[in-house]
This record gives sequence, C-alpha cells and structure tokens, in this order.
Amino acid sequence: MTLRLRSLILVSTAVGLLGGCETVAAERVIEPDTKPRPSAQPLKSLRTERPSLLEAEPLERALEAVTAAIRRGDTSVEIELLELRASAERLVLQAADPAAPERVLQWEYSQGETKGPSVVELRGTGKLQENLFPLESVYLKAIPRLCSIAVDHVDPQDGRVSHLIIRRNLPFSQDVRFRLFVDSPRRSGLLDANRFGHPLLG
Repeated sequence: MTLRLRSLILVSTAVGLLGGCETVAAERVIEPDTKPRPSAQPLKSLRTERPSLLEAEPLERALEAVTAAIRRGDTSVEIELLELRASAERLVLQAADPAAPERVLQWEYSQGETKGPSVVELRGTGKLQENLFPLESVYLKAIPRLCSIAVDHVDPQDGRVSHLIIRRNLPFSQDVRFRLFVDSPRRSGLLDANRFGHPLLG
C-alpha cells in the first residue's frame, strides 16, 4: 500500500543555541520549489571576490566545515537532512539535531565562515522522519557537473545557475532530488536530477 505523505511547513526561528552564534530567520515550504529566489550571484560571474560554492573544491570545503559543526567533533554522528540549499555564495543545511532528533537545526556557510545553528520551527501534518534523508545518500560531488548540464539544457549561451535545492520530492514521491535553477535574459528554467546526480530530462 502506498502512503501519500503530506509535506511539512517549516520556519527558521532566530533562537541561538551556542553562545555568540548568529541566527537566521527564514520561511520554507517542503514541497517542490518552482520559482527561483533572487538571492545568489551567477555561477559564471566575470568577477567574484570568492570562488563559487557551486564549484568542486569550494563546495567540498564548505561541506566539510558545516558537517564538522553539526557533528561537534563526533565523526560517528549520522547527519539526517531535511534540506540543502546552495548558491555561488551560500550553503545552507537543515538537519535533525543529533542531540534531539525531533528538532531541526539550520547551519549556514558563507564568506568562509560557518554560522548557526538556528532552530527550525516545524508545522503541518507531515512527519519529520518521512521528510529526512541521510547526507551520505546523496552524491554531492555531482553538483558542478549538474550545473553545466543545467545551463546547457536551459540556455547554453547566457544561462547561469542561481541556486539549487536538495530534498525529498514530497508530496509527489519520497525520492530525494536535486533541483537546479537557471536564470537567463531570454528564458529561465530548471533541471531535476536523482540523488545519484543523474539528470531527469524525460
């Protein structure tokens, strides 16, 4: 029997959990996002002060910094994600709190610094565990390649990846998907991929 899962609505509340940490306030809905959010610099900007976090080495450094902050020195901790967002300048992870699994924390990496955590307020009738997925189950090294494929798919001449989201494809399915958003002066679009980094072009 197939269960139809309802999505969770969640809001980040600025509640500091660590002394001196900055907090983040944001509103999110856990269902496929169809509208790009104009918060990021283009991937192929002619002049950038820092390397794009959508490129391999900067992305790897950012992920190492954020996951180290989540684990707090305990490398055995398994990270259960609710959502990962990335742009050229910013990486945001929302993950179950290892110390309190029914709570979700948000961590942010930008300009070489890790900020957080802030508590994510969960709302709705969905169950948190049905929305979570292991960080290790997603092939994050595919991101730079997917950015190139997304640009070629939408507008090879002037397209730029603004940001991407990784989460379950609720309420339509339990699949974990990448969704990459491409902006262009002529047309904008998106590219979906499965958790292994294989584009879904059908």
